[in-house]
Amino acid sequence: MDNQCFVACINRSGVEETLHYCGNSIVAGPDGEVLGRLGLAAGSMIVDIDLACIDESRTHQNYLKDLRVLKDTHVVNGADS
Repeated sequence: MDNQCFVACINRSGVEETLHYCGNSIVAGPDGEVLGRLGLAAGSMIVDIDLACIDESRTHQNYLKDLRVLKDTHVVNGADS
């Protein structure tokens, strides 16, 4: 929810030799609502997303206003200077 974007989490499912994969792939909206979920079996899904939900989520849950910039950090581009 902090990033306020749509997220697709894809996970392998099934069994291969001694490895067991749990599946449960999901698609979630910017407010954390699960929009689609697959179970333990292999499959595919199509999920309609409404990009207007991003602005709506940011209006109701404005986490970015609490963003703090870290001071006294040293960023190095390339080799140390």
